[in-house]
Amino acid sequence: MAAIPVREGVKALSEGLPAPTLTRNSWRGRGRAWVEVRGLDGPRGDELGRVIVGAVLARPGVTSASINRPLSRVVVSLYGNQTSL
Repeated sequence: MAAIPVREGVKALSEGLPAPTLTRNSWRGRGRAWVEVRGLDGPRGDELGRVIVGAVLARPGVTSASINRPLSRVVVSLYGNQTSL
């Protein structure tokens, strides 16, 4: 998991949830980024959020990660430009 981009890791972790997605919205700028995560509003949203934060924090260049459940996003702080979304 540590060798794949953040966006692909989030996609892999949320597979099997209802309404599979072909694309995922994301944004990056000034040392921060967010990636859309489906399933956070479901009954296992808390558990999914914890798993995603742990996986994202394991990526090189990620300094922090948190879940924004109302917007269904993982919000990430990045060190440098080496970390791919």
